[in-house]
Amino acid sequence: MARSGLFQGSSEQYALPLNSVYPPDGDFLKARYAPELLDKKLKLTDAERDRLQSEIDELTGTARMTEQFT
Repeated sequence: MARSGLFQGSSEQYALPLNSVYPPDGDFLKARYAPELLDKKLKLTDAERDRLQSEIDELTGTARMTEQFT
């Protein structure tokens, strides 16, 4: 007996490469830095933003690690 019906491929992509993941609003600058660092009143350069974001990431990581041990 022959099968009848509509057959389609999978509905989700398998093994989607990470380089195609985009921020929800499409703005990479917002995804790269903490929202507080994007305030135009601060007049930060990209190098300053990078340094401050690195410090924020380090402090956040340290806080998460200490939460695990308490």
